[in-house]
Amino acid sequence: MTFTMALEMRTEPRIQDVTEDGVEIPEPTLTPAERLAENISKINVFNIRRTAAAVPDTPAIQTVGSADEMEVEKESGAPAEVDVGIKPPPVERVRERVYYAREEIKLLCDIVTRLIDSAHQKPDQPDLLHLRLAHAPRRQPANDAKQIDDLRLAINAKDEDLRQIAAYLKSSAEGLVTNMERENRFYGDFSLKLRQHDWILQSRGGRPGLPRALYLDYGFRHGKGICTGGGEGGQGSSRGKVVTYLTAANFTPNSYFSAGSTFSEIGEADVWRDLSATPSGDAVSADNELEIVVPHRRPKKVLVVVVPTAGAGGVGDAAASESGVFKKLASAQSTIFETELFNEILKEATTGEPVARSARVTAKAVIVPISDEESLRVDVVDLQRRASCRSRR
Repeated sequence: MTFTMALEMRTEPRIQDVTEDGVEIPEPTLTPAERLAENISKINVFNIRRTAAAVPDTPAIQTVGSADEMEVEKESGAPAEVDVGIKPPPVERVRERVYYAREEIKLLCDIVTRLIDSAHQKPDQPDLLHLRLAHAPRRQPANDAKQIDDLRLAINAKDEDLRQIAAYLKSSAEGLVTNMERENRFYGDFSLKLRQHDWILQSRGGRPGLPRALYLDYGFRHGKGICTGGGEGGQGSSRGKVVTYLTAANFTPNSYFSAGSTFSEIGEADVWRDLSATPSGDAVSADNELEIVVPHRRPKKVLVVVVPTAGAGGVGDAAASESGVFKKLASAQSTIFETELFNEILKEATTGEPVARSARVTAKAVIVPISDEESLRVDVVDLQRRASCRSRR
């Protein structure tokens, strides 16, 4: 038994009549209940029952015939055969047909959507129909005087630009030459003379790609003139360190090592360079480009006098022969040595020896009696304070 179902989709009402003026009169729109009743009235139930058993493939749903056909069928007197044993149609076959119909409707909707989108799609190239070409008259060439003035103006502008570029290149070249001379004077001449005084220019800190800080170690031991033992009566004596008396005449930077100094105190001076200052012609005393920052800013000397026969006298400066940066470094190095020497005297005066038992020790002086009337006084003197006191007098 086969059922054939037809689905019809209406998007607009049917035309019922047309007036003389050509105006179409549509049919009245039916309600859902009226449309259902109309569809039911078109089904011939007797035809479905008769053809279902005889011819399974015959369409089961037909439209109701006209009134004349119904009358002919009544006059023939053919009784309608009713098959009581008719089975209902399978539900699976009905479900498949409904599924196919739904898929066809989806396909049709997809086709319609694509057609609508393609109709409203913008072209890849813009429409240039709204553009119009207008005739522009050709510019007339200027006269000869005007052209000459324009060329002169352009040449003067280029000449001015070239002059500015040449002046900039000249100033840059002079700056490079100045920097090269400054660096050569600092690292070539100044650092070489520092090394002659056994003062080594070193660098520390800094990140990769950034300049490193410079400093001078004026307490660095190189091994020159350092006494480690040797023959009797001179440098290298096996009985002890060689004692050398320092004066302004025989002073050299290595004299401290010859006197047995170990320079236990740290002496590092930071070197600051002012690259914006005007370079000086003197490679050694370039005080306007360099600034030495030393931790020992107040120079000190050890003064040994005999009280009361000997007066205070003057205090010689071992760095008197130097000047500028070298004088500041020599004074700081001398301060380390003098402080170390005074600390050694304090240590010897407090060891419990017979002479030290009668010695009087203060923070800046040691007094040792050498006879009933005389005493040996050792002081550590601040040279700046002493100079200021003398100037007040």
